[in-house]
Amino acid sequence: MDQLTKKRLKIEFPELKKALGAEFRFDDVQDEESFHQDDLIHLLPYGISVAADLKNTFFFLKDKPQHLTLPVMVNPVEASLILAQLNLAPDMQLAQPHRAMAIMLQTLGVELKQCVFVQTKGNRQLVRLYFTGSRSASSIKLYADQAMSLCIALRVPIFATLNFINKAKVVQVEGDDLTKNLIENQKMLLKNTTYLQ
Repeated sequence: MDQLTKKRLKIEFPELKKALGAEFRFDDVQDEESFHQDDLIHLLPYGISVAADLKNTFFFLKDKPQHLTLPVMVNPVEASLILAQLNLAPDMQLAQPHRAMAIMLQTLGVELKQCVFVQTKGNRQLVRLYFTGSRSASSIKLYADQAMSLCIALRVPIFATLNFINKAKVVQVEGDDLTKNLIENQKMLLKNTTYLQ
């Protein structure tokens, strides 16, 4: 994204920074993973895991031979949109939630080419959406949980490198009261008598 576009977005859409999260910056490219197109692994939707408390909802992507898995933490609304897109019958295409976005992009002559996972921030991942048809920019960076259902609806291929997939598998999940105090209560689990050793 060129400097003029960054300045224009910051001036015309100051609420965009707030909507995307305080830690998101337009010039935050030094932390992005660099890749070559040949290093990218095509990922396909595999399934959704929903916790009882709806806090830890994951969308799973797998490679074609199903050897590699990329977990993406999503909010419950995005998870339901993903499920709706994956289960949409061909005769229900007009009922899809992203239909307006598809028409708008088509009217503007913009075509999304691919979605690539490029960065992690805590448990969240960022993707870069590459597109053609715009003179001001050729890609944008978004949080993955804000782009997955759109990519599935518009049939945009999703990619990641092997390095990114391995790095994203380490997820910090909030535990319940039993697991939170497990480390503190380790002394109770020790063999504190000679009869148990």
